[in-house]
Amino acid sequence: MKEKRGWKILLRYNLLSLFLVIGLIVLTAVLAGDVIIKEGDVEISDDLNSSGVLYVDSVSDRVGIGNSNPSRTFELIGDGIINLSNSEIFEIVNSTNSSLISANGSNGFVGIGTTKPNYKLHIADKTIESSRFAQIGFTNDATGDSGIDGTFIGLDASGSLLFDIWNNEIADIRIGTGNSEVIRITSDGNVGIGVSSPASKLEVVGGLNISNLSGAVTLFNNGSSPNIGIGTATPNWKLHLHTIGGGEGSRMQFSNDDSGSTDIDGFQFILGAANEDGFIWNYENSHIRIGVNSVERVRITNAGNVGVKTTTPGLDLEIKNTTASAVLRIRDSSHTCDIGAGATAITQSCSSDRKLKKNIRNLTEQEKLNSLQKILTLSELIKSYQMLSDNKTYYGFVAQDIELIYPDKVTEKVLLSSPQREMNETEIINTEVIKFVENPIDDVDIILSINELKEENALLKTELCRVNPLYAFC
Repeated sequence: MKEKRGWKILLRYNLLSLFLVIGLIVLTAVLAGDVIIKEGDVEISDDLNSSGVLYVDSVSDRVGIGNSNPSRTFELIGDGIINLSNSEIFEIVNSTNSSLISANGSNGFVGIGTTKPNYKLHIADKTIESSRFAQIGFTNDATGDSGIDGTFIGLDASGSLLFDIWNNEIADIRIGTGNSEVIRITSDGNVGIGVSSPASKLEVVGGLNISNLSGAVTLFNNGSSPNIGIGTATPNWKLHLHTIGGGEGSRMQFSNDDSGSTDIDGFQFILGAANEDGFIWNYENSHIRIGVNSVERVRITNAGNVGVKTTTPGLDLEIKNTTASAVLRIRDSSHTCDIGAGATAITQSCSSDRKLKKNIRNLTEQEKLNSLQKILTLSELIKSYQMLSDNKTYYGFVAQDIELIYPDKVTEKVLLSSPQREMNETEIINTEVIKFVENPIDDVDIILSINELKEENALLKTELCRVNPLYAFC
């Protein structure tokens, strides 16, 4: 252990050493005659060597203890103890009497740059060197030992309150616990938590949990199942939004500079607060489009029209199919019907495969007569009429007329005469009963079929009358 200090400072701060030196000097004076004590001052006229223990170089003003050839002002070789009482302070100062190192005997605190250390090691800024303040530096042979080498920690050299952990070398900074690395700051500025080679400014391997002041979780990533939750610590999906507390729904909003960014701008997915209704809501005066396979399939215009396979629906619902005659298919558990737009009327075709039917048998002669009679009656029921919706003239049937022949084919349904209705209302206002013909047939096709049946019926009558002229129609 080496301590560098002028021998005069040593004498001033350690009385025991002073008494020892005086005793040795007196002994040496007796033996060598080179020490003079006069009026309390001690003068050494020549070099002093006390049996190799204490040596004073009067020419170079050096003192050595355990060293007969000191190379510094004060040099100690061997063990040394400075014993301070509770009230004593050991201090090393510079040429201007500014404290360099101090030790407090009452608490064992050591100060660098301060005589009143408050910690076991207290480093204070006394502006000893303008480019380095209250800092600790670490260097080795590989880094060099200049002021811009190695690593240092401490208060910023600018005199501000910034605390620096600074690596002057082109190398990483690592922080570990439990003998394992947990955080790394790479030389290019990336930060990794749980990863030693982060590829972005912040990379986290494992769970990420960010909470607000109330303790509610606002962002969570389950490391084993990479689901992200906002408002929940247990996300069930890749992105799970949850609103904590009642009275407020959950929303996901998309906006840009053109739409604005208030709560009633842009496009939103919403879960209602009170009734828990789900909303797909465009606050802007523009369309909503749904696409598949990079092609638009459904559009809701800003006027409220819905188009399927058309981008310019002219009615509330418009379905377009350019590759087949049918545009709408309706099915239940055992039947399928396709509906299309014909040249002059709506066309339909329904499943009639033998696989869909049972108890198939031929009609009896009486059943044939009854069916023929009904068909003949249908031909008498064809009417000319105008629809209230467009005032155009059509040829076909009236449901009340069909009901007289096929009552099981006519049903009554309740329609809303007014399209306005408040949400969640169950009362139907201004209702009226309308009769519907089940499975109607195209009017033109019916007329052609009836004409064919008339011809077949006339032939059938002729043949039946030959067999039995007693039939009523003979």
